[in-house]
Amino acid sequence: MFISNDCWNCQDFSSIHNLCVHYLPFFLWYNFCMKISDWVTLFTTIVALVLSTAAILQTRKSIKLTQESEESANRPYVFAYVETVNSGRFIKYFVLKNFGVTPAKVLEIHFNNKLDRNNEGSRLKAIENTILAPSQHLTSEFEDDFQEIVTGYVKYISLVTGEHFIEYFTLNFKTDDYKWSSTVHKKTPETHAIYEAVTQIIKSFK
Repeated sequence: MFISNDCWNCQDFSSIHNLCVHYLPFFLWYNFCMKISDWVTLFTTIVALVLSTAAILQTRKSIKLTQESEESANRPYVFAYVETVNSGRFIKYFVLKNFGVTPAKVLEIHFNNKLDRNNEGSRLKAIENTILAPSQHLTSEFEDDFQEIVTGYVKYISLVTGEHFIEYFTLNFKTDDYKWSSTVHKKTPETHAIYEAVTQIIKSFK
């Protein structure tokens, strides 16, 4: 009986051994294949996630650039410059103009240097709190002998978006080397009237 039991145990062990030898490689290979499949799936998921994130970021960047372009195209642009006119008499004008497509309100104008005798007293402060429509401009005449370079800035606000802006300017009033910058004195009221009419026509086209 004891021997019979040993034989039975030996046979049982042999069966288990045969089962492991025949089927264990299959199970190991199956698990290995499953692991490769999992890695491929994970890699594919990561690549898809990266590409999706890049596409979203690129879309957001494009939208932001489009918005910035639209805002830049639809904002006011207020600039100061010097305009010269020679219609029998050489004249210099300070000009403040809105080159944008939306209205603006001038909040402050500041000059770092002294102005001519006609404008030093007021410093052109009357321009402040003035609304400039698109293409609208304000002018102030300067003396012929004023030959200075003036720097400053103008602060303004968009009446559409409420955004504040500041523009720095450098105004060059030095015109003494212009060959056509000479003053012709009026001898009669008629010539003076013609000069004034021509000057107003030129100013209206600025």
